Amino acid sequence: MNIAGAVARILGRLAQDSILTFAADPAGAVEAVFGIRATASATLADRRGAGGACDGVSFLDDGQLFFAPTMYSKRDSFTIAHEVG
Repeated sequence: MNIAGAVARILGRLAQDSILTFAADPAGAVEAVFGIRATASATLADRRGAGGACDGVSFLDDGQLFFAPTMYSKRDSFTIAHEVG
């Protein structure tokens, strides 16, 4: 499956209002839609793993997700979506 197929598959499982909520507030949406608390972690921003490529970690069984905040981009939105996915 390619990326477009994967995105279509995921979005096909979500209600339209959930998609719009995620677009406006990714961290709030994962809590409202999936019951997963997404927390910005300054520690991740200071010391990213995997040579700087790791921006998040999730403990989905515990309903927790941590991500490195990004002030001047939407990279954190991708990280939140990636961790939930």
